[in-house]
Amino acid sequence: IQWLCKGTIPLGVPGLIAAMGGIGKSYLALDLALQIAAGVTGLSRPKLILGGRIETEGSAVVLTAEDGFDAIHRRFNGIDPNNIRLCHPNRLMVVPLSDAGGTKPLVASDGRNLTTTPFYASLRDELMAIADLRLVVIDPLQAFVMADVNADPAAAQYLWSMLVELAASTGATVLVTHHM
Repeated sequence: IQWLCKGTIPLGVPGLIAAMGGIGKSYLALDLALQIAAGVTGLSRPKLILGGRIETEGSAVVLTAEDGFDAIHRRFNGIDPNNIRLCHPNRLMVVPLSDAGGTKPLVASDGRNLTTTPFYASLRDELMAIADLRLVVIDPLQAFVMADVNADPAAAQYLWSMLVELAASTGATVLVTHHM
């Protein structure tokens, strides 16, 4: 197994961070993205994420539907008071979609059929163009899926298959946050 975080988060597969609202899923995902992009693997005492030591470094992309530009910067100032995110400024890409025209769905339903959207195809192409991509965060899941993945097993399976394909195509871990 190639690891993003030793023993806890594999590289190149999808993963889910699910918990009640307000517990810190977005902070955790931003911190992980920051650590991957800042290149902390060579540090003698890097931070542990979910109990695992960061095992790889590279680019990280975070798509956030709920946090705007100002909220992201406040969070980064709290997580990273020493500005390690500036060590490799082109590796960390955070897209606060609320400030970029709004969230667009990756998966949509017409009531009978599920399909990936043109936004998904465009995003996938852009992600595949990032040579050292190691992490993609989608926060939160429900803002990007126009189907009920909690109540409809077929919708959940369709979504997960799409995430598996995205991870396999890019070689990156694709983490989604989900409100319980």
